[in-house]
Amino acid sequence: MRATIGPRLRPRSLRRWVECSRPTLLLVPSHISFRTITDVIYLQRWTELTRKSSTHAALPGHVRTALERLVRDNASADTVLDRMSAHLGGFPCVLVTAAGRVVARSWDNPRSALVHKSIRSAGGVGQPVGASDSPYDAWFLQLHPGRQAPPGVLHEMAEILQHYRESVRSAESEVQHDADKLLTMINDGTSDSSALASAIRACGLPDHGPYRIVVASTTPHRPAAAVAALRELLSQVTEFPFVVHDAGTEAIALYRTGESRADLVSAHQMVQACDPRVALYVGMDSAVHTTERLFGGLVRARHARRAAATLGRGLATVDDLTCLPELLAGIDAPVRASYSRQVLGPLLHGDPARVALRLTLQTFLDNNGSWIRTAEAVHLHVNTVHYRIERVEHLTGRDLSDLDDRADLRVALFIANGGTPEHT
Repeated sequence: MRATIGPRLRPRSLRRWVECSRPTLLLVPSHISFRTITDVIYLQRWTELTRKSSTHAALPGHVRTALERLVRDNASADTVLDRMSAHLGGFPCVLVTAAGRVVARSWDNPRSALVHKSIRSAGGVGQPVGASDSPYDAWFLQLHPGRQAPPGVLHEMAEILQHYRESVRSAESEVQHDADKLLTMINDGTSDSSALASAIRACGLPDHGPYRIVVASTTPHRPAAAVAALRELLSQVTEFPFVVHDAGTEAIALYRTGESRADLVSAHQMVQACDPRVALYVGMDSAVHTTERLFGGLVRARHARRAAATLGRGLATVDDLTCLPELLAGIDAPVRASYSRQVLGPLLHGDPARVALRLTLQTFLDNNGSWIRTAEAVHLHVNTVHYRIERVEHLTGRDLSDLDDRADLRVALFIANGGTPEHT
């Protein structure tokens, strides 16, 4: 059999042609070396043999040397993965984070923003790349689902790819000092706009907004994990630089926004799935366009994060707080409890008489101050309702004919009832 390979045919296409045609004779252009041809055939045969034999098989020495040379020559991770893919018989492979974000991929694998987290599924093979400090910052070398390779080979490939993981960490470390300085200034409420602008530029962030402040925490509290989770979340939603700061009880980040809320929710779900045993709460402010508003943005983001935790939501923005319960959820629990005690006072006692007064008050407020509807709801005579409301006014010092006093009592009851009405 005789075949001619055109001048534009790449070595990868040559390998595919070899696999499909099984030729006995090749005529190739002069720029394709004989070593290229033999390497393609050798790697294919070697891969088939090692896959069928020992699980301890390792990379051929000259293949590992070639891959390490690519890394030393600052080749992109995509290029290195492409060479690895060729070594594995052309099977697509990707370098992904634990949350499914694509870091790099072989040329055979179509580019997508995210890939499904199949590294732990039966259909996918995931080899850890480098050490991770938390479940959120782990990287994996993943083969196409259904494909296999000797563990020893995957381990050596992961060792080679570890260079790229370390380079990302090194880049993060280089800007961390400036990031800590910037976010500390915002946390302290610095009002010097020129100093803030200078600190923003030092971090490599765009000179102009809109910016967004993000606050994250984990339950149980794990500061390093919150920082790693926030880094991964922002890596999925923005292509702009961002900075993250460990503030002790929480992680704080600043970045130039431009994503949709759907992007944020989807990214949070994928990051949360990295460690389902730990709750990850994220609060975000609306976009701000001037540096003078960054401190206010941080205050609002913290409020949204507390609201997310109280309401059992993973992520909340200040724009989500559209009703009284959601607004109150962002206030610290001790503050809410203190307010309720101050407003309700003796009504919080647990004796039956005070419980009956609270029930009548709640029903009266739910019925917009209607005496008749309240009496019907609690199955009492209207005169009895009048008497009980007068007792409430005496014990609390509030006038239920005044709208402000009604609002105060309603909020206090809402808090005392744990955020839900005491009756249906």
